[in-house]
Amino acid sequence: IIPAKNEARNLPHLINSIFKQTAKAEIIVVNDGSDDNTSEVLKSFDVIEVKLDENPWNGKSFVCYTGVDYASHDLIMFMDADIEFTDSHALEQMITLYAEQHNSGVLSVQPRHKTKKTYEKLSAVFNLITVMGINVFSAFKSLNTLSTVFGPVMMTNQLDYKKTGGHRASKDKIIEGEGIFTAYQN
Repeated sequence: IIPAKNEARNLPHLINSIFKQTAKAEIIVVNDGSDDNTSEVLKSFDVIEVKLDENPWNGKSFVCYTGVDYASHDLIMFMDADIEFTDSHALEQMITLYAEQHNSGVLSVQPRHKTKKTYEKLSAVFNLITVMGINVFSAFKSLNTLSTVFGPVMMTNQLDYKKTGGHRASKDKIIEGEGIFTAYQN
């Protein structure tokens, strides 16, 4: 499930990288009222496009939440449109990692991000602050005390997603991963 608002430039890169994966996937792009040529770009791919007329939650949480209704597989993955797989086995590796956690809960991945624009380079500072805030670098905290998940790439299953409320738990949060983390802890 790919939330997309004015992502016509990025989507071909991501979608083509998904098509090159050794594990096959159903691709659902939820178009959040784009006013660029996102819909036209998607017509050249074998994907499901869901068009939203409105987004009552503001941000991508509602977009992701809506996309789940169109998924036909138990295993669901959310990917931001501005990333892409650089290894043809990446999806397969993520599925294996998820299986190692008994195909339950949420698996989140902070991908390597190639920054092209100045504002993207600035976002690296906020990503670093987030990583530091979840005790990844603390010598005194266990990694089991992490307090968020990362939103660019997340994998879960439909049952857990619906049971926890998934992205609904983030509708009022500034940081999407914080709401999802809390929902999956309960």
